[in-house]
Amino acid sequence: MAIPKYAQNIPALKRVHILCRGRCRKGRYAEAKFTRYEAQQLSDILREQKATCAYCGYIASDSYNWGWK
Repeated sequence: MAIPKYAQNIPALKRVHILCRGRCRKGRYAEAKFTRYEAQQLSDILREQKATCAYCGYIASDSYNWGWK
C-alpha cells in the first residue's frame, strides 16, 4: 500500500497508523515521539509515547492500539 502524500515526510521508523480522534475521525498516519525500538528498550517511554496525526495535528497517547508501519 502506498503512503499518502500527507504522511510521506514522516521517518519510516516513527510512522504509525492511529485512529485519529481529532478532526479526521478515521484511521490516519501519525509521527510517533519515539521509534518502536526505542520504546521497547525503555519501558518508561511507553507511558509517555505520543503520536501526532500528520493530517490534522491531533496528539494520540493510546499507544497500545497503534499499527507501526
